[in-house]
Amino acid sequence: MKLRHMPNLVLIASAWGGVVLVNSVVLPMRYSPRVAVETVEAAPLALVVRAAGNLDAKASVTVKAEFDGPVVSKNFHEGEDVVAGQKLAVIGRDRIRLEYQGKLDGLHNAKSDLIQAKKEVKLQKTLFDKQAVAYSAVEDAQRNLVKATQALRSAQEAFNLEQKIWEASVVVAPFFGTVVKDSLGDDRSVAAGREIVTVADVSGYAVKAHIDELDIKRVEENQPADIHLQIYPDKTFKARVTQIGSQPESADSSAIPVVLTLEENDEQLLRPKLTADVRILTGQTSPIMSVPLTAVVNTDGNPHVWILDLLHRLRLRPVTLGRSTPDRVEVTQGLQVGDRVATIAEPDWADGMQVWLGPPKNLGAKGSRTQQLLEKWVKSSKPDPEKRP
Repeated sequence: MKLRHMPNLVLIASAWGGVVLVNSVVLPMRYSPRVAVETVEAAPLALVVRAAGNLDAKASVTVKAEFDGPVVSKNFHEGEDVVAGQKLAVIGRDRIRLEYQGKLDGLHNAKSDLIQAKKEVKLQKTLFDKQAVAYSAVEDAQRNLVKATQALRSAQEAFNLEQKIWEASVVVAPFFGTVVKDSLGDDRSVAAGREIVTVADVSGYAVKAHIDELDIKRVEENQPADIHLQIYPDKTFKARVTQIGSQPESADSSAIPVVLTLEENDEQLLRPKLTADVRILTGQTSPIMSVPLTAVVNTDGNPHVWILDLLHRLRLRPVTLGRSTPDRVEVTQGLQVGDRVATIAEPDWADGMQVWLGPPKNLGAKGSRTQQLLEKWVKSSKPDPEKRP
């Protein structure tokens, strides 16, 4: 009799084991949140000054149109390397031709008037020596010479300005560099003051940041810094402080300008004027306990963190906070070395909630095969409604 009932006992035990496996492994894995944790330890906390800034090339020049005119030719495009003096575009001179000719004629006339004034002074002196005229005639001639000299100087300056405008019809590269911005596009005409092209020396970059006056006393030249750009969110560029301003750039701001030079760009494609997040390392503390800022819960005005007990259940722990950086905060009371703290606190967590370790993508990749096998076993264990005993 006992031997006859043994297979049934084995089946019952197997079924019970399957139920236990489903309740202890499959269901928690599917319905319990997965939590990234950090083990608390005493370590120095980096002190950081954080600010926003903009990326600038080592040297950058924007060429603008000096006058209204048609675009006769365009010989550049963004990303092109250029040499100093290279012709980039030509603007038609028809609208400034009369003005240029007028200034040129005025210069020639002023030169002729000066020559004539000099001759007149010489003539009046000769006549005075022969007692043919009074000395007042000589004085009048000398005054006319002074006026002619002044008129020539003004005409020369006016022509020089017009000459620069005339020559600006040919747009040339100001130095060896790269075209980083094509402001002309397909337009066939330009207006005075219109940007045409920006050429930059992209062999090196710097970031101009603005530091609050309360933090500027912690910033010194040659301090290391990390630069983060929005177009490369996972990349950190190393830099150093190379220049610190003495005062705010405007009366409406209390921020002090600080220039940081990138040590290298790792051959990343950078462009001037990109928005940068600057973090200047100003020192570090002695070994202390700290947690990420994202781990702190402070909804009721009293800071807490979530820790994991030995059974992987969440426990809310009150803490006392100290100094902070843009990423971390010191914990002076409430934690011990070795505590496991959830690095990101979620609003729907509850005390005693069962969780799994690791972010979702890591746990899913690691346990996907096991989870598939368990789900297959659970599905095969369900009774088929089409089958009847």
